[in-house]
Amino acid sequence: YSKTLFEIRSIPKDKEDEVVVLARGGRYDELSKKAFRQQIPATGIIFEYERKGHIPQKITTVKKKKPRFYFIQLGFEARIRSLIVIEMLRKAKIPVYQSLGKDQLGGQLELAVELAIPYCIIMGHKEALEGTVIVRNIDSRVQSIITVDDLPQYLKTI
Repeated sequence: YSKTLFEIRSIPKDKEDEVVVLARGGRYDELSKKAFRQQIPATGIIFEYERKGHIPQKITTVKKKKPRFYFIQLGFEARIRSLIVIEMLRKAKIPVYQSLGKDQLGGQLELAVELAIPYCIIMGHKEALEGTVIVRNIDSRVQSIITVDDLPQYLKTI
């Protein structure tokens, strides 16, 4: 924090009660100046809630499945169609990584390798027009051409 800092505290009803911090915060002006090289007004606040005599339970998080597939699109038509395919896979509960910001095959493959994803689903301009995709095993480099309609069922078998 920089400059203004604040805390909101409870007022004890009895002398035996202790003061509890309900919220605290401050300004982040210096942080934004370092990060963005210009002064951007920013604040942050943290709310704290604790019931007296209550032991907070450990919060269990739901572990998401790490995707086994990385969707690579090449070209404008493939990028548009990829959104439809990704939605179809989401409905089939098949998690997939995708990067719409990268256009070149090399950059997208590099990201898939970096994330240690075993399979790539590749859609270029030709595949987008034909309604197919290429499913490629990154390690063995074996690939298969699959129709988009058959893709969810095929991915569940590998």
